[in-house]
Amino acid sequence: MIRSLLMLAGACLASGCGAPDRSSGAWIGDMRICADKIETTRQRFDRSQGLDTLRIGFTPEAAVELRAMSEDYVDEQLPVIVNGGEIAAPKLVEPLEGTGIDLVGIRPEHLVDFLAYAKRPC
Repeated sequence: MIRSLLMLAGACLASGCGAPDRSSGAWIGDMRICADKIETTRQRFDRSQGLDTLRIGFTPEAAVELRAMSEDYVDEQLPVIVNGGEIAAPKLVEPLEGTGIDLVGIRPEHLVDFLAYAKRPC
């Protein structure tokens, strides 16, 4: 019995214990980014910081999902992933509130990919 539990625990660790497969698509933490969750996007260059910025406006339902998911990342890094590669990982000091977030300092080629997934149906 103990051996079975250890094998199950090992398999869980190896598979991510039910974590989503983030090898394709765009993700913020465990939340897939797609058109049904996004109301607006705005890309701009912040001259004061010298960085590209992507403003994402979420639907009210997606904002609730984002807040709930982000609670698990407080005091940890929240991965922003495109096609399995981490493009940013800001450390959260509190859950994400509101209906919009800014992704700052993302390389332009990653922004293009992220935006393409944000426009695809879920």
